[in-house]
Amino acid sequence: MSLFILGTAGGSAHTGRARDPGARARPGVLSCARLGPRRVRRLLVVILVGCFAGAAGAAHAVDPGYVDPFGGETANAPKVRLEKRVYRMTKRGVLRVPVTCPSGAPVRCVGRLGVRARGTRAGSKRFSIARGHTEVVRVQLSRAARRLVRRRERVRMRLTAVTRRGEDRTTVRRRIVVKEPAA
Repeated sequence: MSLFILGTAGGSAHTGRARDPGARARPGVLSCARLGPRRVRRLLVVILVGCFAGAAGAAHAVDPGYVDPFGGETANAPKVRLEKRVYRMTKRGVLRVPVTCPSGAPVRCVGRLGVRARGTRAGSKRFSIARGHTEVVRVQLSRAARRLVRRRERVRMRLTAVTRRGEDRTTVRRRIVVKEPAA
């Protein structure tokens, strides 16, 4: 059984960053310069568990969030659905956005929903939705965005939902129209 030595040339395995950007990895050393500290620790645990399980001849379960640095399958963050295209702002300037987490997702959909108007941030809100469920995320619009919607009656905006799972990110963007509150 072979032993892997984790580290970077001229750097620390804990931080996952090389001190000298031009340094090359030494033979016999697995370079972890592109992995974050959590992944390096997770990789160490998986290797150690694999060594003991291999010695005992037993199969072991790998963490579903584990990303194989040797090019195996990656566990991506789930991709949420934003279905509506036209929204009506409430009198208090809140945008109610239904967000759906797919039923085939391996875990909950956790992330942030952002709204942009004319290239500037108009509001954002965190969400955590169980797989297979739809929840309404209430985003409070900024004062400038509320004023813009009231003046123009209809404003084009952009919704961005970023879900995360460990260090993986999945982004969904949707162009929307926001209407002024009902009279």
